[in-house]
Amino acid sequence: MSWRKFFFKDSKLHPAWRAFIFIPFYFLASVFTGAIFALAFSFLSGRPPSYEIASPFFIGVELASTASACFLVFLFRRLLDGKSFRSLGFEVRKGWLEEAGLGFAIGFLLMALVFAAHILAGWARVSYHLPLLQAGKTLLLTLIILLPAALNEEIVFRGYFFQNLEEAFGTWWAVGISSLVFSSFHLLNPHFSWLAFLNIALAGLLFALAYLLTRNLWLPIALHFSWNYFQGPVFGFPVSGLKFPSILALEMGSGAPPFSGGNFGPEGGLTGTLATLFGLAILWLWARRNAPKL
Repeated sequence: MSWRKFFFKDSKLHPAWRAFIFIPFYFLASVFTGAIFALAFSFLSGRPPSYEIASPFFIGVELASTASACFLVFLFRRLLDGKSFRSLGFEVRKGWLEEAGLGFAIGFLLMALVFAAHILAGWARVSYHLPLLQAGKTLLLTLIILLPAALNEEIVFRGYFFQNLEEAFGTWWAVGISSLVFSSFHLLNPHFSWLAFLNIALAGLLFALAYLLTRNLWLPIALHFSWNYFQGPVFGFPVSGLKFPSILALEMGSGAPPFSGGNFGPEGGLTGTLATLFGLAILWLWARRNAPKL
């Protein structure tokens, strides 16, 4: 193999290089965006930034990080891939709303089952719930955080990174590599564990399958958002170790941390594993009934 074939394919930088060069750029862009936003916030407000979830600063950082990720993906897509940003998986075609609705419904169902399992097994109990007006405010604020977060991660991991890996190595290698890298980006989350790493990698497989079955990002974005939204702000679990304001307050028991996930939330426990496997089964059954594209 000549050096040119090692670095280039079809007169463009090889997709493997594009994928692996993109990840450090994404990481640095996220750090840089957060630092610049913190400096600007401190200068304009006259007070240090608060990293409390749902604070104006935290919401601003999330929105800025998502905008930064989208811009970076746009540049890589146009300059290195020679393709449009929309071609990542934002085709507005017949059925795209149904795909998004399916993702939202699956996320709700899986988290509702996890919540029911925790309550019935005695691993958690509801200590109180917010009044209606305050609940509405909480749901709106957390939606503003979690929807951009899901968009950010799906554009990056099931969008640019996965699709270049698939072009370079094939579908299942791309699924495996992208899922492991996706999980690795959560290593610094509070209360992280080996089971949390495996579960988040498994969730990466779930979101990858959602993309592969539709070749669009609407389904994985909706599923990712719904999973996090119902897990945290609605049912009151930690989301990957992060505690969000929620309309239900859960008091966690100490009965079965390997099942419940403890302070990391269901993604750190066996209930999260089972929920993800059930999600994979639902998607596979849906695909069999709706002309699978795999």
